[in-house]
Amino acid sequence: MRHARNKHIPSNNLTIVNLSQNKKLSILVVEDNMEDAKVLVKAIEQTGLAKEVQVTSTIDHAISAAGNKEFDCIYLDYHLPGRNGSDFIRFHTQTTGKGNIIMFTGQDDMHTAVECMKMGASDFLHKSQITPASVAKSLRYVTELKTARENAEKNEAALIESEFRLNSIIARS
Repeated sequence: MRHARNKHIPSNNLTIVNLSQNKKLSILVVEDNMEDAKVLVKAIEQTGLAKEVQVTSTIDHAISAAGNKEFDCIYLDYHLPGRNGSDFIRFHTQTTGKGNIIMFTGQDDMHTAVECMKMGASDFLHKSQITPASVAKSLRYVTELKTARENAEKNEAALIESEFRLNSIIARS
């Protein structure tokens, strides 16, 4: 996929695509190139895993959307007007602590991919790899990570409660 300068999504545009109500995931796509966004949204639709896809074209609009709603997955283009994907990763991981971001770019830059993963992105796809199969794999990976995080949090809370009860028993004896 190539960035055609004249095919950018207007910066004030937020598109919401509602899919079948039987599906599960709420997804945010942050992409300034309309053609690239269409390809990704179509691939997402073809996975059958999403109930809603929101598309926005700037980091500022993505921050606003993520501040108003919790998304199961965020597909984030790295190269955007004015700011880059790492700006959003920093904001998102600091405010939510969640790594449900999948970076994608048309650039062949493994250094950028590694840096984004270190900052908190869960996966990284090259735009040429956007297919229903690769999107489904990345969505499953992000949801498995989310489930693992939630289980770890529950287990930690149960351990703390158990420790508290043990200390109470010891204190009474």
